[in-house]
Amino acid sequence: MHNTTTGADIFDALMEVLKKYKLPLEKFVCLATDGAPTMTGITKGVVARLKETCKQHGNNNFEHFHCIIHQQVLCSKVLNIGHVLKIVTKIVNYIRARGLNHRQFASFLEDIECEYTDLPYYTEVRWLSSHKVLKRFFKLLDEIIIFLETENYECAELKDGQWIKDLAFSVDITSHLNQLNLKLQGKNHVVTTLFDNINAFKQKLLLWRKQIEKENLSHFESCQYLLIKSPKLKFTEYAHQIKLLETEFDRRFSDFKSCELQFRLFTSPLSIDIEIVDENLQMELIEIQCDSLLKQKCMEVGIPDFYTYLSVDRFPKMLSFVTRIMAMFGSTYLCEQLFSLMKNNKNSERSRLTDQHLSSILKIALAQYIQPNFDDLRCEKRCKISSQM
Repeated sequence: MHNTTTGADIFDALMEVLKKYKLPLEKFVCLATDGAPTMTGITKGVVARLKETCKQHGNNNFEHFHCIIHQQVLCSKVLNIGHVLKIVTKIVNYIRARGLNHRQFASFLEDIECEYTDLPYYTEVRWLSSHKVLKRFFKLLDEIIIFLETENYECAELKDGQWIKDLAFSVDITSHLNQLNLKLQGKNHVVTTLFDNINAFKQKLLLWRKQIEKENLSHFESCQYLLIKSPKLKFTEYAHQIKLLETEFDRRFSDFKSCELQFRLFTSPLSIDIEIVDENLQMELIEIQCDSLLKQKCMEVGIPDFYTYLSVDRFPKMLSFVTRIMAMFGSTYLCEQLFSLMKNNKNSERSRLTDQHLSSILKIALAQYIQPNFDDLRCEKRCKISSQM
């Protein structure tokens, strides 16, 4: 899009794409967006316009979700670690923004044969990048204090026991959040996998809170390190921070509860209680649960590959349901891959590259499941036979 990006503009562009590729609105399953008003506005947002258009085409089962990864980042914002990031950012900028300081610090780390040789920058736009900065800062804390003393740079927080405790907790909790973020960005993830990752993290939060209340720091490496150095330190205060995360995760992912039963059916077709399943699927589901060969196949290949062995003639309704769930897949990996490819191809050395050429390049590069059929290509080739023998 080259002009404005209002809800109407985005909706019109989306409809043009659907029309171009002949994608019927009757089969439109799900849309994931961020929380911007242009997307989620009650009357003029893209979601509202699309829902109304789908209804006009007889599609009343259209689902809308707030982007799972975006939600997870927003959940992370409830953590009270701003005062930690402020000091860390200030010191990192002091060291890195001045060429002489940066060279002297790198030389200092090299002289003392430190494991690390530099400090990374922190970018607020990419909030979860804070873990890398915080972890490196914590690992180099003693060296940073010594270096700043040689520079006559005063920072009282670096000698404040409470601030150092907050730093250690920040390192550990952002590490856990980073691991979740990487799982959510994985390739070829169906929505049920993403939902399972979120639920697993919520259970971990519950466990961590209970353990910290008992001064058990098994899953908080940096806090453990401080406790070994100073056995009298107490960390129970951070149970409240984890409770805030629990509450925020429950609130922000509440819209998935309406689909929880569908997700359970998709992931556990052999064990789910028939009585709680939609009546339209009950008969076919009984057939699946009582078929010994299908049960064995499910154990061998797992979900979702198992569904490729279901016959369309025998299980039409079940396959229709499965197709709907499979259409809800995580697209973050594809989007990031697309932007990386676009950046690599659209550079100053290819200034004459048109939008059409770029589109073709990206289409070929992003085709995941399209493999050349060499047998057919060979058969279609018209060999030229020389007339001179």
